[in-house]
Parts: sequence; C-alpha cells; structure tokens
Amino acid sequence: MRKRVLTIFAGLLMLGLPLSACSVDTPTAGLDQSISFPPGQSCAIAGEDLIIKFVGVVSDSRCPEGVQCIWAGEVMVQLEINSGGEKTKFYMVKRGAGGDAVADFGIYKFSFNVTPYPAVGTEITKDQYRLLLTVSKAQ
Repeated sequence: MRKRVLTIFAGLLMLGLPLSACSVDTPTAGLDQSISFPPGQSCAIAGEDLIIKFVGVVSDSRCPEGVQCIWAGEVMVQLEINSGGEKTKFYMVKRGAGGDAVADFGIYKFSFNVTPYPAVGTEITKDQYRLLLTVSKAQ
C-alpha cells in the first residue's frame, strides 16, 4: 500500500514538473506604481484589462553624459499593448535627459524613462535597457 501511494505521488510530481517549467510569470503593478522591466518582458496592470510588453528600444540618439551636443537626442521604445483582447503596437519617444516623458494611450497615461543613459565610450547592448514605467488613468 505504501509503495502504491509513493508511486502515485511520484507520478503526479512528474506530471507537475513539466507544467511548472513552462509557466512564465508576468510581474504585476498597480495603477500609479512604478515598475522596471527589460526588453521582451511583459507587465500586467492590476485591476485593469491591460498587459504591456516592452518589445525593445527602436533607436537611441540621446547625447551622452559629459558631452555638449547641439541636439539632446531622443530614445524611442516599442511596446505591445494587450487591452480588451486586442494587441496594439505602440511607440513612445523621450527627448533628451532628465525627468520622465509622458504618452497617452486611450484612458491611460504612461510616464516613462529608459535606462541606462548613454555615456561616452560605452556601448549599451539591447538586453541592458530597462523601461521604467508608471501607468495611471488619464484625467
């Protein structure tokens, strides 16, 4: 009897392992709560039918720290927004340094920044970028 119970338990455990290995955790943030996530990562907004995926940085021409530039440059990011079961490609642009930029998406306002900020002699790889995002209701 004991051997039979152990066999059943082991079988159930073996069935559960592949399922748990395939699950992908999506972090959740509430409205007005900041979250930082890398390219390829999604974030669910608690209490809203809204999942935001940071696809990646499309372009980054921001003037590096310690350099005087005629133009401050900008960074453009691509998001994939799933709202109400519909996926939408959405692009946001932040110009220059300092502070957060703001973009409107329907009833939502996205305050965002992109790190790291460029520095002279340093290359930023795609996987080093982080989107700092706060989602709130537009007023």
